[in-house]
Amino acid sequence: MIHVFYIDLWDEIEAYLRNVPFPYTLLISVVHESDQQYLLDRVKGMTSASRVVVKKVENRGRDIAPFLVSFREEILGLDYICHIHTKKSLFTGSDQKEWRRHLFDALLGSRERVHSILCHLEQDGRLGILYPETFHAIPYWGHGWLSNKVIGAALAQRLSIPINIHGYVDYPAGSMFWARTSALSSLFSLGLKFEDFPDEAGQKDGTLQHAIERLFVLQAIASGYRYAVILDGIEYRTSSSPGRGSEGYFRHWAPFGSAFDTKSKDARLISFDVFDTLVLRPFLTPDGARRHLEARVYRLFGLGDFCSVRREAEIEAVRLNGGNDATIEDIYKQFGGLIKDDQLAAKLCALEVQSEEDMLKARPAVVAALRRAVGGDARVIGVSDMYLPGRAIEKILSGLGVAPLAHLYVSSETHWRKDRGAAWTEIARVEGVTPAKWLHVGDNEHSDIQLPQEFGLPHPVPVLRPSALLDLVPSLRGLDATVESLSWLEDLCIGLVANRFALLADTKPEKLCGGCLLDDPVDLGYTVYGPVVFAFLAWMSSMVIDDGIRNLLFLSREGHLLTKAFDLFAEYIPELGNVRREYFLASRLGCQIACIERPADLEKLFGGRFKGDFETLVRARLGEALGDVVLQDLSQTLKKVHVELPAVKREVCVTVSKVYERIQAHARGARGAYQEYWSSLHLQGASAVVDVGFNETIQKLLMELTKERLHGYYFATTEKANEYSSRGVFAKGYYGNALNERDTDNVMLRYNLLLESVLTAPSGQFQGFVKASGGALSPVYRADGISQREFHVLDQCHSGILAYIKDVLEVVGVDVLHGGIKPQSMEEGLRRVATGEWSLGSLRQFLYVEDDYTGIGEINVADYYSLS
Repeated sequence: MIHVFYIDLWDEIEAYLRNVPFPYTLLISVVHESDQQYLLDRVKGMTSASRVVVKKVENRGRDIAPFLVSFREEILGLDYICHIHTKKSLFTGSDQKEWRRHLFDALLGSRERVHSILCHLEQDGRLGILYPETFHAIPYWGHGWLSNKVIGAALAQRLSIPINIHGYVDYPAGSMFWARTSALSSLFSLGLKFEDFPDEAGQKDGTLQHAIERLFVLQAIASGYRYAVILDGIEYRTSSSPGRGSEGYFRHWAPFGSAFDTKSKDARLISFDVFDTLVLRPFLTPDGARRHLEARVYRLFGLGDFCSVRREAEIEAVRLNGGNDATIEDIYKQFGGLIKDDQLAAKLCALEVQSEEDMLKARPAVVAALRRAVGGDARVIGVSDMYLPGRAIEKILSGLGVAPLAHLYVSSETHWRKDRGAAWTEIARVEGVTPAKWLHVGDNEHSDIQLPQEFGLPHPVPVLRPSALLDLVPSLRGLDATVESLSWLEDLCIGLVANRFALLADTKPEKLCGGCLLDDPVDLGYTVYGPVVFAFLAWMSSMVIDDGIRNLLFLSREGHLLTKAFDLFAEYIPELGNVRREYFLASRLGCQIACIERPADLEKLFGGRFKGDFETLVRARLGEALGDVVLQDLSQTLKKVHVELPAVKREVCVTVSKVYERIQAHARGARGAYQEYWSSLHLQGASAVVDVGFNETIQKLLMELTKERLHGYYFATTEKANEYSSRGVFAKGYYGNALNERDTDNVMLRYNLLLESVLTAPSGQFQGFVKASGGALSPVYRADGISQREFHVLDQCHSGILAYIKDVLEVVGVDVLHGGIKPQSMEEGLRRVATGEWSLGSLRQFLYVEDDYTGIGEINVADYYSLS
């Protein structure tokens, strides 16, 4: 179906139609009667078109109204439809021929292209619509709802389509696509008429047709279909993760500071939005922050349903203010009336203001740009649509070290909102500046970018708000996939990750172009490992309190980082203050040697798989010291004999048992030393070990050695963890509990080496104790591996993990015990690294684990998982 408004483009279209390699129905709409007759004459020679219909239509709704109104019945009688039009977009200043040809080439560029598209639709019955990737010149913010929010929301409600009008949307920018008719049938059932569309006036946005354009993909999804995007015009490739114009932002835009300095040279007035621009909230959404405040209000004052009462109070305050924004004082005045307690309302007002002050952080690149601007010739102001009073916002900015603004315009005080346009006209009047000399910096696609340009300001310097990044950048999309069901704590946890990526977008946008590059160890620790470790320890903290645990033994080497992280929790949660924390020296090797008391115990030492020579096996399973004891009388030939376990396990045990007395003597000493180490801790009350997991081998061995009951908290456990449950001992896993070892769907079980490679210590594997000359115990470690030699890099990763945990706890404090986290939402970053969606760059060379137990030796985890 083709809408032909510009008849001079027919020759161009006709050339593309020759690429359709089979008979088809041709539906054409025109707005001029002369064009109708002209095309009826032209199409007579098109033998490939088995049926041709040319209709004259009203000049309303551009190409959308003819599609949904004029040709409704004809299109519903077809299986597939290709929708194009004579796009010029002259309102942009010139004929957008490159954009048009980009779309035409992708959809009808060759006979092979058209054949491939139809085959794709035929072979994939769930594919509902496919369209060209957004043209490179279309700005990323064009994928927002912009001025179409009200119309789009109303249409979506009629169609029963859930939408987020504050987010980005996948749609065919330019409204050209191939579709399965059944995928869009609900749009036709709306029963729209031409008079529903506005008179044509060169509108750039904000019309029914612009809203419908953004609903094509959403309607296909709501009808149970998938969508695909044609990624280039050279080779037919599709993807269900379109760029939404992000390529243009990240590939062609300089870092924010450079872009700002270039744009601001000739400005007489420079304005900055405040929230999400100069300062960042840690929460992903305002709703998340509000729900946390509700939890805090309930804990402190016992008042429930805070959010709904505050919402009602704000609606009433705005109504009494003539529809203009109300101040926070106005809101809580109404709040007091609703709960019939003015004193409590005043306390809650102060709590909300204080919460904002406490949680906000400066956005360094933008604040630095503001500082440079204040030192220049331009007048620098702030503009914010906000209920907080200007004095409160200025106090926040001052406390964060933001350079003072010449003036701050706040909608709740001025009644001029940016998103309604009044701010632009009134501020220009008050400041006495022409729009051409006014540069604005902000994050909102509608109020900070679209409307200022329509008012005549130069193209603004856009700032990507953190939540938009997760909507815009393909490699980040889906981190907030469950945003509708996020707890307030999950909203915070994901929000902090989004904030970190926003700082990358400000300074190193190339790292988010075409993927996600995490080659800085601090960034890697913060965005990937921080959420994983935090969620585990938040869960464990709650368990420790509920289980009455008095002592936590953080097993080496993972405990090196976990102990520090748990110390942060103890700073904010009083109930953890009396829980004793120990970095506990333990390893499977060290504990197994100490547990040898009879010849049959040798069988345990040589269980599992191994491939290598006999000497390597002995040192791997018995350690260096005991290995020397066993090997000292063996010939070189025997030492180099190739061994594969479990095939020759019996023969190995027979050989080793020949020196059992020496082994027994060594084990007796190791056992005594270990028991002395245990006794020296003087533990009182219930104790639990903390480790990554998975079979709880060390927990079991320690109970054999100490004859004490020991519980366990783990990132994940397997079915083998239930062995001691009948004795009243538990082994709990957060990211998976009592898993089948072959469960490949569990991220933590499948990609555990990625976690272990980072959660290591600056010393090699613990092998046991020796007595120093004064009788004191001295630990013996395996020689340093690559991880220890490169620990300065891993230590930076640890600092990122700890920074993330501290940032969460600074916001929520003791409320962390009541927030609730779904494990899957916290391990998504780890999964994306493991699957190669996020690249490690140069960091891949520092991630190693040791697998001497099987004879492999040191393993590069990136190579093991084939990571980029």
